[in-house]
Amino acid sequence: MPFTYRLLALFIFITVMLAVDLRNPPAKRRRFKLYSFILSVGMIGAFFGVGVDSITGAVSPDYFIYGKGLDAGAGLYRNILLLGSKAGFSGALIVGCVLALFNPKKDRVRHLYRYLLLPLVMSIGLGMGFGLVQYYTAWVRLEDVAFWGARQARLFTTVWMVHVGIYVGALISLPLVGQQLRRL
Repeated sequence: MPFTYRLLALFIFITVMLAVDLRNPPAKRRRFKLYSFILSVGMIGAFFGVGVDSITGAVSPDYFIYGKGLDAGAGLYRNILLLGSKAGFSGALIVGCVLALFNPKKDRVRHLYRYLLLPLVMSIGLGMGFGLVQYYTAWVRLEDVAFWGARQARLFTTVWMVHVGIYVGALISLPLVGQQLRRL
């Protein structure tokens, strides 16, 4: 399913849930703040993804051409940034939903923004860590890429491991953030 359709499905779901929420008395309406929080976290993630892919796209465009299937034409860099925004938005939506799920103060969401720091720091830290380890040790090797040469293959796998580290960092941080929120 293309990203546009998934985004449309998300907005339809949110609209329906907000319409249901409008049936509640004004003092018990919570979904608008909650969904606004989740969408704003998604936007933060989109900017994060653009930042990451602007750097990794400069390091190894081959990762996006051969690894992600983007066309190597004139619009490659724009497509790399678009892909980064989609991936960042989607990943951050998951983080926002997990924070909302573990939020013990269902009528408030503003305090949740400070809990974004741990997933962000762990994603950056593990992304950089995985990338540096890969670059200096070449612990992941690709077969049948002799046409690239050793340097291009190493840059490809380094960018790949940066992305893996970012996702691993986010996944590891979520139970930790959940524990912190449960203690409130």
